[in-house]
Amino acid sequence: MKIITAQTIDHCPEWSAFFADEDKRKTLAQALDRRDWATIWQHMEPVVGLEMHVGLKSDSKLFSAAPKGEAGWLDMGYPGALPLLDSDAVQCAVQVGASVQARMATTMFFERKRYAYPDLAKGYQTTQKTSPVWSGGQLECEWGFLPLVRAQIEEDAASVERHTDGFRMDFARAGAPLLEIVSDVAELTKERVVQTLRTLHRQALLLGATEGKIEEGQLKSDINLSLRPRGSQYFSERWEIKGVSSFETAGLAFDDAMAQRLHLLLDSTLPLDARLGKATTLGFSEDSGACYTMREKLSEHQYRFLPCPDLGEIEVPKAIGQTYAYVPTMTWLKSICGEEFTSQRWQSVLDHRAMLGFFGSRAPTDAPSEAALWSTVTWLMDHPRAAPADVWRALRASSDAPSLKAALSVLVHGPWSQEAFEEALQRASEERIQWAKATAFLDAEFRQRLAMDSKFAAAIKEVQSGKAKAIGYLQGQLMGALKKEGLPALGELLTPWLAQRIQQTQSTKEST
Repeated sequence: MKIITAQTIDHCPEWSAFFADEDKRKTLAQALDRRDWATIWQHMEPVVGLEMHVGLKSDSKLFSAAPKGEAGWLDMGYPGALPLLDSDAVQCAVQVGASVQARMATTMFFERKRYAYPDLAKGYQTTQKTSPVWSGGQLECEWGFLPLVRAQIEEDAASVERHTDGFRMDFARAGAPLLEIVSDVAELTKERVVQTLRTLHRQALLLGATEGKIEEGQLKSDINLSLRPRGSQYFSERWEIKGVSSFETAGLAFDDAMAQRLHLLLDSTLPLDARLGKATTLGFSEDSGACYTMREKLSEHQYRFLPCPDLGEIEVPKAIGQTYAYVPTMTWLKSICGEEFTSQRWQSVLDHRAMLGFFGSRAPTDAPSEAALWSTVTWLMDHPRAAPADVWRALRASSDAPSLKAALSVLVHGPWSQEAFEEALQRASEERIQWAKATAFLDAEFRQRLAMDSKFAAAIKEVQSGKAKAIGYLQGQLMGALKKEGLPALGELLTPWLAQRIQQTQSTKEST
């Protein structure tokens, strides 16, 4: 990366012309006052790199058995606490890497990054510097492809809370597993930055690699930004916005930092060195809506990476299942939803990612390819309430490509019927057998509770009298009994079964 300085400016005609052209600087200053970025980007190029931190799906911290949301001995820096790597987090990181066609490492190890800040009580962060879990790849976004450099598994820091009397540390989040994905520099506008973060968040959710709880810090980003006149190979010094924690904040922080950066370059009252600035770390205040300077940026050698003596060389697992032929990228979604697919349909996709997961776990030759079946999937996403809950269970019960086609064909050829559902369900023999066992158990359990459990019988009477809320109690009791017996709860089939059973009970009483 070539950084422009007062000493190198003579070798860069684009930067020399920028400082010499008063009319251009006046045009840029007027556009900056209006926040007219379209005009600004005609003359200047934003050069942006992203460090995206995805919270990996796991029940515990990355290096300890402490549950996420609680402070453990290791997180608090207690002497004698030794790390033990969580394999689930590593597998989630591998899934994300496979989805962006990255080069997977065969082995990896961890290092200690000197971290002189109180949000990590140990005084270092366990991360990966020379041995990332994967490298390369690209993230497909609505605006195009963002090239990726590397991804490293690391532990999160404590959250820093600002108070009038100083700072306070909350160690509940410290040690949570993160995947830091570092992009290559690209020409990214504010809109592209926000789209990129949304795309990564959605893709990780669809893969099941994250819980995606943004409010709990499971998607954070550091935005590295520079400017240069169009056509130049030299960048202004890098400014880094640390710890951006939401999509809206990313857009606001980017907008303000870029404005500050350009304003400094346009300020002719300052000496050239001051206008070019220094490498700086910024924070963003949501209260003021502005970025503020935290510190001068540290260089890599100041962090002093050292091998972690308690974690040796670790074999990187292979991606589970297929090679993600149906990764939920824009191209893939357009292939099943049509070219008119827009970002507004993402929520529908997320709501029904369990169904789309069928296609994601199958090889291309096994997936249903008939146009009518694909159009049915699209229709289901757009009309989630138009089909009975049994439809979704039928799709989930389809354990192979032929039975999946049969289940979808019921919807294509309609109308929907119980007989057609039974036929589609029978094709998934394993789950059908499980449900048959659960149904037999439920029949006996229902009769026994009706005869001996007064609270259960009273809840049935409430449902029959029109108090629909009582059915939640009945469902909970039966699902708990199924779990205790080691049988699948299958809630989406339990609901219609229970409604039918209550109706049968009413009919029996009325006939007697």
